[in-house]
Amino acid sequence: AEAALRGLQDTELPDVLVTDLHMPGVSGLDLARTVRATAPRLPIVICSGAVTPDLEQAVEPIGRTYLLYKPDLATRLRPLMRQLLDAART
Repeated sequence: AEAALRGLQDTELPDVLVTDLHMPGVSGLDLARTVRATAPRLPIVICSGAVTPDLEQAVEPIGRTYLLYKPDLATRLRPLMRQLLDAART
C-alpha cells in the first residue's frame, strides 16, 4: 500500500484504483482516504470478504468509492470496471 501511494504521487493517476480492505501496514479504507485527499475524482474499488453495514457506512463519506464482496468478485468486478472506465472516457 505504501508503494502504491508513492507510485500515485510519482506518476499519472490510473483510471481506477482497486485495493483490498486488509493489507499489511494500511487498510484499504485508509488508502482510499489518503488517495481521496489528492485525487478527489479517482474511482476507488475496495474488495473485502466481509461487507458489513459498518463498512458501507465508513466508505460513504469517502466518495466515489465502491465495495465489492470477494465471493462475488469474479462476476461483479468486470462490469463495474467497464462502467467506471467508460465514465472516465466521457
